[in-house]
Amino acid sequence: MKIVTVNGITKSGKTTTVEAIIKELKRRKFSVGSIKDIHFESFTMDEKGTNTYRHHQAGADMVVAKGIYETDVLIYKALDIERIFDFFDHDWLICEGVENANIPKIVTGKNSEDIELKLDDTTIAISGVYGNDFQEYKQLKVYHYENDIAELVDFLERIVPHRLPNMDPKCCTACNMTCHEMLLHVLKNPQDNQCVLQNQDVKVTINGVSLTMVPFVQKLVKNAVVGVLSELDGYKENATIDIEFKT
Repeated sequence: MKIVTVNGITKSGKTTTVEAIIKELKRRKFSVGSIKDIHFESFTMDEKGTNTYRHHQAGADMVVAKGIYETDVLIYKALDIERIFDFFDHDWLICEGVENANIPKIVTGKNSEDIELKLDDTTIAISGVYGNDFQEYKQLKVYHYENDIAELVDFLERIVPHRLPNMDPKCCTACNMTCHEMLLHVLKNPQDNQCVLQNQDVKVTINGVSLTMVPFVQKLVKNAVVGVLSELDGYKENATIDIEFKT
């Protein structure tokens, strides 16, 4: 899955840019998910007095509302953004306003002052209202959110990598880079993804969700399993071993 976020201040063209990108990706037959990060403390989808609210008040940690045309899942706590990414299994995930994630960013703004508020080393392009008057900003291409969307999506297809991990540097620098440094490297060199975690020798899934394990943990799991199974009849070296159990 490839992930990109569109960030900018209010009324800078964020949502318009996100809509245009999603429509173009869908036109190209990709499956697309989206995330809108809402920064208002008072925001809630579940109003006091509704049936789902009453379920939560009774003690439910998660409530599902199934309607005729939609299914809404309400989780009553703020999840880490990486955990939210895990819910998606699409070709593309287009985010709006997501910060502190190891993903490339498109910045929108009405002027250069707006852009500077969101600009950082993960910024790969500029769009939004700024595109009405300018075509470049500090060597970054500016894409008009209507006229240049096909060109923008062509660019995203070329440069945006499949989702990279966001591990604590204390846990893994097996590629001799932090995950953030690896993202910056891949954005400049799309064919040189050296992340060792994307080709794990040991794969573990919990309820269908794959766990990302640093090489040291992979080695621990592998040695523990092989140490037990090697004593059993039928064990073969260099074989593929599948184990499934419930905790």
